[in-house]
Amino acid sequence: MNETARHRGGLTLSRVDALTDGVFAIVATLLVLEIHVPELPEHATTSEVWHSLGDVAPSFVAFVFSFVTILVYWVNHESLSRVTTRYPYRLVWINLVLLLFISLIPFTTDFISEYPKEPVAVATYGLVMACSAATAVAGYWYVAFGANLMTPTVSIEVRRRLLRRFGLGPVFYLAAALAAFLSVYVAIAVYIALPLAFFVPALQERVLEDLGEE
Repeated sequence: MNETARHRGGLTLSRVDALTDGVFAIVATLLVLEIHVPELPEHATTSEVWHSLGDVAPSFVAFVFSFVTILVYWVNHESLSRVTTRYPYRLVWINLVLLLFISLIPFTTDFISEYPKEPVAVATYGLVMACSAATAVAGYWYVAFGANLMTPTVSIEVRRRLLRRFGLGPVFYLAAALAAFLSVYVAIAVYIALPLAFFVPALQERVLEDLGEE
């Protein structure tokens, strides 16, 4: 479909994708900036250096699973964009809400890394992730079913299968956020497992194949 047709009734896909890519890049950069080099006493021993690295370990762990989460969002967004015929303003607003929640990830990542044993900090991370996932699912539903903006090459059966798969994200994140008040370790384990599960090459390739990318 040409650029003029894609522009009709909304924004061009290139403009939306450019904004989205920019926000994802900034968020990923902000994540690593939250990892601070530990302060060491003068003439620190090897044991003290290792101990200082242990102090920043929560920041490293939080960075990794948040960064992988952002990568999964970006890959899925890029794949969905390729099978979206146009971008009406309603879909633009859904995308902007998604970027709003994505932009909060560096804050919640820093929060959970600073207070990994505090249920409120751990739950806050999960709630923001649940909102991000729910908004992404809403955007997918709008493209695939609500406004039927998806190319005909993606069958209804495939669209429904992907909706069920994507729909697991907000459910698990919300459940983990609530579980944080019972056990922060269970909640954090879910936060780590979810993006890694979706980042498994075989599963990601299946998503891309369903969307006609392979």
